[in-house]
Amino acid sequence: MGMKTFRMVAVALFSAAAVIFQLLHGVIGIPTGFGMTVDLVGMPILLAFFLFGFESALAVCVLVALIVTLVSPETWLGASMKFAATLPMILAPALWLLISKKKNDFGRLGAIMLLTLTLPLILFVFSGLINTSLKPFTNNIVVEGIAPIIGLLLSSLFISHLWAKYGHEVKMSSLAKSESIIIVTALALLVRGVSMVVANYYYAGPIFFGISTEKFMETVPWYLIFGWNVIQGAIEMGFAWAIAFKFKFSQYYGSM
Repeated sequence: MGMKTFRMVAVALFSAAAVIFQLLHGVIGIPTGFGMTVDLVGMPILLAFFLFGFESALAVCVLVALIVTLVSPETWLGASMKFAATLPMILAPALWLLISKKKNDFGRLGAIMLLTLTLPLILFVFSGLINTSLKPFTNNIVVEGIAPIIGLLLSSLFISHLWAKYGHEVKMSSLAKSESIIIVTALALLVRGVSMVVANYYYAGPIFFGISTEKFMETVPWYLIFGWNVIQGAIEMGFAWAIAFKFKFSQYYGSM
């Protein structure tokens, strides 16, 4: 079996595993009370990243979102939120690897990393403008809620371009170091937390519960959304990292 075929089979298997976790999260997941369930859906996506790189992980992420839309009770809303919440968890380590590939590229890629990781924060401010001074022209809070999701998607497409060009030069083993994975996880959780707070308040929450954004804000404080997303992301990253590097799956089955 060639490496390309092996990757395709692995992407399919990881996607199936993630969907199974999604369908079973009522049994093995932890409900948070605001529509989110802490589960292991993102773990196979992150494992795909550690074994095969960013493009394979993004492919699993997209496939999982599509399948969840069709077969899960959470349908398109849950799928879009899971998709957006998982993207920062592969964006941050991908950027870390791209930066560390060559010392003479540090400045250029460092600027790219700074821009990409702060994009959801910039969109957070932009969203606030939409909901205040620009609201008479938009009059649609969903625009504000999906702004971070769109930003993360555009960032992913941009990183895919960089990965196609530089990905063959990265050393995935650099993420095996505890200090490296702690840094990239912290960056990923920051972006995830901020993005999901905005997306929940102005997109998922009002649609899921059928209430206004203001009412949802009164019911669910921002730190609850942020905190549960940090817990979720840390669990996913921890399990995937341990399987890839502590149990040496990256050494036996990885292609990078």
